[in-house]
Amino acid sequence: MSFGNDISKWSGMTEEKLQKVVKMSFVQLSNNVISRSPVGNADNWKPSKSGKIYKPDGYTGGRFRANWQASINSPATGAIDTDEHPVTNEAGALASVKNVTRKFGDYYLMNNLPYAKRLEEGHSRQASDGIVKVAVANWGTIVRIMTGLVK
Repeated sequence: MSFGNDISKWSGMTEEKLQKVVKMSFVQLSNNVISRSPVGNADNWKPSKSGKIYKPDGYTGGRFRANWQASINSPATGAIDTDEHPVTNEAGALASVKNVTRKFGDYYLMNNLPYAKRLEEGHSRQASDGIVKVAVANWGTIVRIMTGLVK
């Protein structure tokens, strides 16, 4: 085998390992974001100034957590209608993350609900420090751990 062939083989293996690290890191980061996402519980809501707690008819917590959408090469648009597809946990969001990482490209994790920004800014007692920014602060650690797992 020539030196050029050795370099080509090494380069191919390195790229494959790098792609695995990126995919695994994206999955872990996404899991952290999704699991940190608050799930509304009307029993814990503060009453308004009038003393009433506004709870929409048929309200079920989990719409925000269920609306995380993973995509590849372009961000997802729109929101998931959880009335049509009731989700009581993050299973659908996690499945979209794993499905997207079957291919390699630019990964996106989006939550397009109108109140997502407010939740990220700390408007929830469950995630008062934010959601994405807390997960992203651990990005370096996630990549180091995933790099150690890929052989």
